[in-house]
Amino acid sequence: MVQFLKFISSPAGLERAVLARLNREQKRQAKIQLVIFALVDILALSGLVASVIYLSSLFAKSGFIQYLSLIVSDGGLLFSYWRELVLSLAESLPVLGLIAFLFIITVLVWSIAKTIINALVILLPV
Repeated sequence: MVQFLKFISSPAGLERAVLARLNREQKRQAKIQLVIFALVDILALSGLVASVIYLSSLFAKSGFIQYLSLIVSDGGLLFSYWRELVLSLAESLPVLGLIAFLFIITVLVWSIAKTIINALVILLPV
């Protein structure tokens, strides 16, 4: 059986045609993904703007900045009441807003990376 397979040859140009078809299909899929990830980029950028506005309002409402400025302005107070100040900072930290902000940043970075990869697949020759 092995000796029989040694004598079988593929038609001329078949390998080149298969590789060209695979390359075309890869570029087609990269174009579709480029459009999808470009839309995700736009949505993530708009979400980033909204989350920054939301996070800044949460910081203003929570009093986190006042506690932080108290630590920076009075060093003696920091050494005397460091436990209370750290607990007050932790309690006033807007955790939900920070989680949303970090999630949007992560999605944006991931999507930009995928967009760049798909653009390179489309633009660079094989």
